[in-house]
This record gives sequence, C-alpha cells and structure tokens, in this order.
Amino acid sequence: MSEGIERVVAELVARLEPVRPIARFRSVTLGVLALVALGSIVLLALHGLRSDVVAVQVSVGFAAVLGGLALMAFGGLFATLGSSVPGREAVGRAGGAGMLAGLLLAAGAGFALFLQASSIGVISADSTLAGLRCLGRAAALAVFPAVLLGRFASSAAPHRPLAALAAATGGALAFGSFTVHLSCPSNAGGHVLLFHALAPLIGGVVLWLALRLLAARR
Repeated sequence: MSEGIERVVAELVARLEPVRPIARFRSVTLGVLALVALGSIVLLALHGLRSDVVAVQVSVGFAAVLGGLALMAFGGLFATLGSSVPGREAVGRAGGAGMLAGLLLAAGAGFALFLQASSIGVISADSTLAGLRCLGRAAALAVFPAVLLGRFASSAAPHRPLAALAAATGGALAFGSFTVHLSCPSNAGGHVLLFHALAPLIGGVVLWLALRLLAARR
C-alpha cells in the first residue's frame, strides 16, 4: 500500500513544472510610466504644447479634462494590476473607482465646454478628421503600455480577465489622451468631449466587446 502511494507521489512530483513568477507591481508601474514618458516626449517634440499650456494660462475646463484623464490613466493602471493578482483586489477596486471618477470629471468638463455657445460649432469633415487624428495619436501612444499591462495580466491570475484587459486598454488610452490634450490646439467642446475625454471609454468598451465576441465563438 505504502509503495503504491509513494509511486503516485513520485509521478506527481515528476510532472511538476516550475511556477513562473509574477512581475512586481513597482516594476510594471515604472515600465508603463517609462513607455508613456518616452512616447509623450516624441509626440510633444513633433507637435509641441498648446500655447496656453506654455503660458500656464489654461482654462478651468481644460484643466478639469486633463485631471480626469490623469485619474483614468492611473486608475486603469492600478485596476489592471490589482485585479490580476489574488489578494490585491482592494487595489483593483480603488483603481476602478479612480477610473470612474476620472471619466465623470473629464466627460462632465467636456460636456460643459460643448454646451458653451462658442464651442458647439458645426460637425464637418475637417473637424471629424482632426478628431480621428487625435484618437490615432492617443492610440499610438497607448500601444506599448497596453501590451505591457496585457502581458502582466495574462501572466498573472485575473479573476475577470476581460475586465482587466479593458482596464489596461482604457488606462493606456487615457495616458495617450492626456498627452494629446496637452498638444491639441482645438477648443471645440464636441472635439474635446468625443476625441479626448471619452477616448479611453470608447477604446475600453470596443476592446471588451470584441473580446466577448471572440470568447463566445470559441
């Protein structure tokens, strides 16, 4: 009897594989911030800062959108990290709350700008193209941070993997939109609302829906 048990235990031990260690929170955070900083430097070197940012004379609405994007960015970062590691759920919940607060702040400020008579304007092909350029620049800045966060989430044990990936995408896009907001000269409320403030939400929802459809087909 004991020999049979020992044989089973020996077989189980022989099948054991080394556990891949999870990257440290600090390492992933510093890696994401380094990628964001590098991409931001390149973008600002190509397109420069807004004149009111250079003069430190930004409006309250502009600053509110910028602050909301910063909250969404760091909230998405910590929501991804916290939700991917068992025992760090509180960090994930705090990150999610930060994302929601940032979205409400940025979207509220953008909507207030949209309601201003001088900012409503007319939607034209040129304004749409300008908005798509802003989205494209934010997405370009978000690619590498999102990949790093996605790799971390996939190597860990997220209890809601689709939500973790959506948070990673939304947070990375918020970092990109933050830099784009600093460089974009447009003051049109509709442009700021749709293509700056809501860009992280749109990107996160699109990715979440795409992943749900892919998961449903498997």
